[in-house]
Amino acid sequence: MLIQFLTVTGWMFWAAIALLALLEFFFLANEDDFSGAAIFVAVAGLLAAILFTDAFTGVRLIWAAVSLGVYLVLGVIWAFKKWWDFVTSERNRLSDTYKVSPPKDQTWEQYAARWRPTAAGNKQKITAWMALWPFSFTWWVLTWPRRFFSWAYTKLTTVFDRITDRVFAGAR
Repeated sequence: MLIQFLTVTGWMFWAAIALLALLEFFFLANEDDFSGAAIFVAVAGLLAAILFTDAFTGVRLIWAAVSLGVYLVLGVIWAFKKWWDFVTSERNRLSDTYKVSPPKDQTWEQYAARWRPTAAGNKQKITAWMALWPFSFTWWVLTWPRRFFSWAYTKLTTVFDRITDRVFAGAR
């Protein structure tokens, strides 16, 4: 069955799909800057696959509509998760900046209210998360181990320091 699946449209089709996926990962690796190129490449690739290959031959309209609906719902759910992560990261960054050099006569709430991100100010980022969620999700999965170990290191730093203190306390 896998061989039959891979023979759909031939090896050039799969090479083109791999190239498009690599381009998407390249564009999405830096999630702070969405220039629209990632969305353009994804839409152009989908249109090329529909118009110039037999990959969608025999697809029923009802299944295409259901698939599109599921894709859109999952994109919206993924955008909420990404927005939560983004806002949390921005809050932590602002908090660190505030702790280092707090502005005179401004409370944290006043300072944060001035710099907090808004959905309107990040429309391109949010819509890209919705539209390109398979690539964004895959990138998140691939980089998750690094983020986990960074988080674990942050939480365990004091334990490592206590081990060092204990080892050096016995040495003379």
